[in-house]
Amino acid sequence: MGIISKVKLIVKDAPRDGQYNDIVWVHYRHRKPPTPKGGKSRRSIKVGTLVNVSFELGGKRVSRVLSIRGVKQESESEILIDHVNRTEMRLNIGETHEFTLRTTHWWEKVVWACTATDPGIRIASWMAVGFGVLGIIGTLIAAIGLYPVVKEIRADWIGSHAKPAASAENSPSTSVASPLSPAIPLGAPAAEQSGVDKP
Repeated sequence: MGIISKVKLIVKDAPRDGQYNDIVWVHYRHRKPPTPKGGKSRRSIKVGTLVNVSFELGGKRVSRVLSIRGVKQESESEILIDHVNRTEMRLNIGETHEFTLRTTHWWEKVVWACTATDPGIRIASWMAVGFGVLGIIGTLIAAIGLYPVVKEIRADWIGSHAKPAASAENSPSTSVASPLSPAIPLGAPAAEQSGVDKP
């Protein structure tokens, strides 16, 4: 968020076709950000950009987000604001104030759209916000529904990659007694292991 300009201007009424549109009219020189030291000159803020217009009134800062437009050369010392916004900002025609114009954050743009004087813009913005909220809720529900499936897949994957149990060759051998022959210890001679009597 940066300051575009800070200038004393005389308050004037907006053109007839600009009423109830949340627009502010200022000369292009006041729409040009200051040039940084050692830097190149910056271009004027594009017409239609949403800017924050503020000024001091009774020790408090009064501000309003408005769409910016340009005026003719003879109106360089004026700022044109429609009746609705002048009333909300407690401005009177003919007053002179030091106005600060600055760039806006994305949430200020959303608030401007949802609280616009023009009902067409306001209704469309609320519908867009509503669909966005529904989309987020749908995504969360889908994620919750997929959790058990993901958990089961993960368990199967871990099971398939687990180390196999020790083979029977590495396990200790034991003698097994047959009902037809007695158990033979492991260290017995081959003849005894084969079950043949010594001569």
